[in-house]
Amino acid sequence: MSGYRFGCGKEITVYIPTRYDYKARKTTCGTTAYDGGVNQCRECEDKHNVPTPYEDEGDMEWYERVTNDNY
Repeated sequence: MSGYRFGCGKEITVYIPTRYDYKARKTTCGTTAYDGGVNQCRECEDKHNVPTPYEDEGDMEWYERVTNDNY
């Protein structure tokens, strides 16, 4: 079992854009990508529905509730 929420933990190759080309890098499925997304293998792309970065902000409602109560 992997410790990643949206990946299986196996080694994959990702291509990172440079100024004029791309660099191939080995990484682990489920880690954070260079653009803030998730590095995933083909199987995990089909299996996991990854939320967009702003979709997960509902987890901050406790913070808003605490800060609003203090004013």
